[in-house]
Amino acid sequence: MVSISFTDPVYLWFLFSLLILILSHSVTFKNTRKKALRFANFEAISRVTGEEFIKKNVYLLVIRLIILALIVLAVSGTAITYTGISTSSNYVIALDTSASMLVQDINQNRLAAAQDMSISFLDFLPSRTKVGLITFAGTVLIKSSLETDFEKLKNLIKLIDVSQIGGTDLGNTIVTSTNLLIADQDLVSKVIILITDGQSNIGIPLETAVNYAIDNKVLIHTIGIGTDEGGKFIGTDVVSKLDEENLRNIADLTGGKFFRAESKEKLLESFREISKFNRKKISVDMTFTFMLIALFFLLIEWGLINTKHKIIP
Repeated sequence: MVSISFTDPVYLWFLFSLLILILSHSVTFKNTRKKALRFANFEAISRVTGEEFIKKNVYLLVIRLIILALIVLAVSGTAITYTGISTSSNYVIALDTSASMLVQDINQNRLAAAQDMSISFLDFLPSRTKVGLITFAGTVLIKSSLETDFEKLKNLIKLIDVSQIGGTDLGNTIVTSTNLLIADQDLVSKVIILITDGQSNIGIPLETAVNYAIDNKVLIHTIGIGTDEGGKFIGTDVVSKLDEENLRNIADLTGGKFFRAESKEKLLESFREISKFNRKKISVDMTFTFMLIALFFLLIEWGLINTKHKIIP
């Protein structure tokens, strides 16, 4: 998926000047043509030169419109973002620690399964890969910034426990994870692995958080943990089921992938596939390119008005 963004979109208002240029050109052409009609016959001139003066005039107008549009796009800081191939990635593992993660529809419970498979995931990665760790429920906690000490990360994962604060704050989780990734200046793919069984019910709007990740070229893989049947909270008859729709949307919008983990085996397969996933968000700043193209057309226009198009009716 290709997207276009602008660092200074306010300058896009100058695109309306294209209409002014068209109107100005039209008025100038009519006035010049009226003056020329006093002294020349267009049909006779066309037979002699083999050209149509009106066409020449249109050609110059098109070139000038292109030049002006390119300059406006350049000063607006146009950037084109697309999904390409990456040879390496940095990750943030964001693990849900809300009370529903203690549901036992997966061997042991959801949280324990996610902890075990997160530790296994580290064994799939190259030794120089940087990984951060975040836990979330009603609040977001940074357990570790990006680092390459996998043993330390494994110990931190083992110590994770269910949160005493209710709710599921996916929005702030995404923003915090994105900030951890962009704080590192490595030119690698930036990836969030979001592991949860719940629906965002507090914090900033999910749409705002996802757009923030997109703007910063961060991919989000979402792992929905839980079975179709769900499971009961300990000591209650309340059944917790996976909310798949939002997780699938988050992954799709950011260029990542959604995984459904109904068992520890499926969860491990999800992590294994993520470790081999080599897509990344690539952003190309078009400012310099647009200025070069505008200069090229400017030279063409200069050549035309000083040679074969020197006389325009």
